[in-house]
Amino acid sequence: MIFVVAITFSVLLLTAFVIKAKHLHLFELLAIWFSVTAVNSPIYSFFLVNKHWITVSDNNELAIIRIIYSELLSPLFITWILDETLTVKLKIVRYLSYLGTLGILFLGGFTLHLLGVVRFNSAGMIWYTPFKSITLIIALLSVRSIRCLIRKDGMYDESTCNN
Repeated sequence: MIFVVAITFSVLLLTAFVIKAKHLHLFELLAIWFSVTAVNSPIYSFFLVNKHWITVSDNNELAIIRIIYSELLSPLFITWILDETLTVKLKIVRYLSYLGTLGILFLGGFTLHLLGVVRFNSAGMIWYTPFKSITLIIALLSVRSIRCLIRKDGMYDESTCNN
């Protein structure tokens, strides 16, 4: 049952993101998505699982839910929130939205813990949010570097000129 709910939720969120109007350039969105995925996977597997801060269930359905969260939903949340907040002029609103993003990611991990998809020990729960903040920082750095490349190549876009 949880498997069907996770798949349905993921498909609905992904569809909503594809349909909505985007504020960032396509290259910026791809840079966020790929950098979050590239950083999230090693952090999740090496630091959290191999250090035994998280125990992963042997159930195949729960493993697929964990993969959906780490490879699809986590990058989707970060990409969606950055698409909305990087065009905001007020820095305090941006910083609050970054904190909100970390809160959403923490709640996602805590929900996985409550559903039995993964089990955090005390150190894993403490280190989960700081490791997720690394993915957010990398996503912000990738947007900055892509914006620099877009400007350098002369691909003028409104989103690259806001910040």
